[in-house]
This record gives sequence, structure tokens and C-alpha cells, in this order.
Amino acid sequence: MASTLRPLMMILFATWLLILGGSVIVFKLIVPIPDLYEGRIGLIVTAILKAGASVALVLVWVWIMVNLRNLYVKRILKPVSSD
Repeated sequence: MASTLRPLMMILFATWLLILGGSVIVFKLIVPIPDLYEGRIGLIVTAILKAGASVALVLVWVWIMVNLRNLYVKRILKPVSSD
């Protein structure tokens, strides 16, 4: 039981770290991006930039979580030999 519980706890811990890190990145780096140009065009360009950065952050987060899940599954489910 302990052999399956430890990796799950590590995945849970990594998830919380990713959530915390993502929140810090969003509120410290993405939200404070100033308008790049004056007027309405500047607002649109800045909004697209912020949305793109946020989508990239989510994609990286999902990629890391999928890799953690795959690592867990490979370690828990031993390969069955095909004899």
C-alpha cells in the first residue's frame, strides 16, 4: 500500500506546486503587462498577448500533468511479457 501511496502523494504535491506557480506567473507576470500601443488597438494587442501567454501556460501545465500520470502508470502497472 505504501508503495502506491507515495507516488500519488508526490503527484498531488506536484499539482499543488504547479497551481501555485501558475498563479504566481499569471498575477505577477501576465496581468501587469502594460498596453503596448495607445488606443483601442493597444488594448486588443495586449489582450491577445495576455490570452496567448495564459494558453501557453495551461498547455505546459497539462503537458507536465500528462507526463506525471504516464510515469505513475508505467511504474505501477508492470509490463506484462507477451510470451
